[in-house]
Amino acid sequence: MEETDRIESDIVNRYWIELVELKTRIYYHIRLRRVDNLKDFWAKALPAVVSSGGILGWIVQNNYGFYWAVLIVLAQIVGAIKHLLPFEVRRNKTFETDYEFSKLYLQLEEKWERIMEGALTKDEIREMLFDAKRTSIDIEHKFLASIVIPQSKSLIRGAREDAKSYFSERYGT
Repeated sequence: MEETDRIESDIVNRYWIELVELKTRIYYHIRLRRVDNLKDFWAKALPAVVSSGGILGWIVQNNYGFYWAVLIVLAQIVGAIKHLLPFEVRRNKTFETDYEFSKLYLQLEEKWERIMEGALTKDEIREMLFDAKRTSIDIEHKFLASIVIPQSKSLIRGAREDAKSYFSERYGT
C-alpha cells in the first residue's frame, strides 16, 4: 500500500470513528433521559400517592405509624426539592443537546455518503472532520457546560449496542 493510500484510509477511518462516536453519544443521552424520566416520574408520583392516600393513610397510620410518617416526610422533601435535583435540568439539557447533535450527525452522514462515493479529497475530509469536532465542542459548551453528565457503564454499553445495531442495519457493518 502506498503512503498516500494509507493516509487517505487513515483520515476516512478517523471520520468513520467520529460518526460512530457521535451516534453513540446521542444514544447515550437518550438512555440517560429514560433513566431521568423514570426518576422524574417517581419524584412526582410519590408525593401524589402519599397526599391522596387518605383512607389508606389512616389504615397504615394505625398499623405502621412510624413508616407512614417517614414516607410522608420523604414525599414532602422530594416535592419541595424536585426542581433542584440534577436529573431535572440534565434531562432538558440533553434533549436540547441531542437535537443539535442529531443535526450535526445528519450532516456528517450525508458527507459520509460522498466520502464513500470517492467524491472528496483527503484534505476535504480532514477539514470536515475538524469542523465536526469544533461544532461538537461548541454544542457541548453551549448546552452542557453547567451540568455534569454521569458516566454509567451499563448506559454506555447499551448506547454502543444501539449504535452498532444502527450501523449494521444502515451500512452492514
